Amino acid sequence: MNIGYARVSTLEQNLDLQMLALRKAGCRRIFREVNFCTRVLQ
Repeated sequence: MNIGYARVSTLEQNLDLQMLALRKAGCRRIFREVNFCTRVLQ
């Protein structure tokens, strides 16, 4: 069984596209992570 991992960290990234690509690659179990950082470092 293939296992996949998808992660987005900005609003511009697309989790759905990553999930689709992992499914097409044969992943049966996919872990997802969404982590948006709103803090601006100076």
